[in-house]
Order: sequence, then structure tokens, then C-alpha cells
Amino acid sequence: MNMSENMANYGDFQKQDIRIGKIVGLENFPKARDPFYKLKIIVAKI
Repeated sequence: MNMSENMANYGDFQKQDIRIGKIVGLENFPKARDPFYKLKIIVAKI
């Protein structure tokens, strides 16, 4: 298997849902089994 077989092509990239956001809040989430935080994020409109 060569490297080009493992690489994503442009069609694979178009299927992704990539967004940019800003974290505006953070709080502990004590109900989680492992340490965890709740994030409040504002996502930019596309």
C-alpha cells in the first residue's frame, strides 16, 4: 500500500463539516466519570 492510497481526495474533503467557533463559556461537569467541562461555543454562520 502506498501513501496516495491513504490520502483523502478533494471529494472526501468536501464531505467534511468544518466550522469556526469562539469559546465564550466553560464550566465543570461533575456528573461525568472522567474530568470533563461543558463548553459554550458561538459558531460562525457560513
